[in-house]
Amino acid sequence: MKLRGLFFLFFMLILFNLLFAVFCMGCRASETKTIGIVKENIIPPKGIQIFVNDHEVLTLKSFDNESFERIKQEADTISSAINHYFGSSNVSYDPSDIRFLTENKYFCCYIGDDLAFKIDRSQAFLQNLADSDITGMWLTNLQRSLGYDMGDDHRILYGHKYYSKEFIQEGIASWYGSNLAGRRMSNGEIFDPYDLTAAHRWLPLGSIVLVTNENNGKSVIVTITDRMGSTSRAIDLSEGAAEKIGMISSGLAPVKIELLK
Repeated sequence: MKLRGLFFLFFMLILFNLLFAVFCMGCRASETKTIGIVKENIIPPKGIQIFVNDHEVLTLKSFDNESFERIKQEADTISSAINHYFGSSNVSYDPSDIRFLTENKYFCCYIGDDLAFKIDRSQAFLQNLADSDITGMWLTNLQRSLGYDMGDDHRILYGHKYYSKEFIQEGIASWYGSNLAGRRMSNGEIFDPYDLTAAHRWLPLGSIVLVTNENNGKSVIVTITDRMGSTSRAIDLSEGAAEKIGMISSGLAPVKIELLK
């Protein structure tokens, strides 16, 4: 009888330890959340978007099936790295620790002293952007998605530091595209619908402005290169700029315009 009691006590002790271990595993799991996810765009040319906290932070584009498989692997690596460094409640890294460097054939993202992930430099060519522009855009989007406040005195965007000129305008943006390609703009240059440019009624030509789509929070930096006659719209964006802030399909969007330079 005594032996049976000891056996029962031993069995209950083992069961308690198992339940306690499962409980602890659940607690540890709750400390980590998935903040970086990958979404595929199957519309040609195939691309992949990476979202952090529901904000799109970067897009990878492909030019054939082989390159699409490669960017899928890159996207999974990027997402895993973001979750590793910033998805844990006991994380010791700050979004200000993020930096991008161009090294040989890759754009390398460092978090602190760690190489978190790297992206093939062909992405700059595929997205018609300079190396410094695309890495600066990724840096800005990633830091913002993680809640990094860059302060009111300046913005580090597209790899450059811009100081606010204390000009903010809100209104409706439209866009113009390929039908006007090749036309000479007010600054004397030839219009390319995929350059990040815009027309404004009176801001000085050459002004650099940050345009934010107030429907989705997406931003783009454009240079004022042309004039517009409409008084019902605040700014007329190139097709390339309109695509950056997600207003191609709608045609019009409420925007905030901030003068940077």
